Amino acid sequence: MFVLEKAQSLKLTGWVRNTISGQVEVYAEGPRSVLETLLEDLYRGPRGSWVESVQQEWLPGNGEFTSFVVSRTV
Repeated sequence: MFVLEKAQSLKLTGWVRNTISGQVEVYAEGPRSVLETLLEDLYRGPRGSWVESVQQEWLPGNGEFTSFVVSRTV
């Protein structure tokens, strides 16, 4: 919910999902500066959480999303 709320408040599009191994995956599209703001939030995590690491990969957006949603766990 933390990522969903942050991404929606930043008006990004894409998805967030949990993996069976307990990781969280995020695919977000929007202006680079706004994506960097989301990335800063991901490094901090929600209050009371512990973020072990954040891996990032910058790719060109494909424009297929119209909102930011929770996707199925993989």
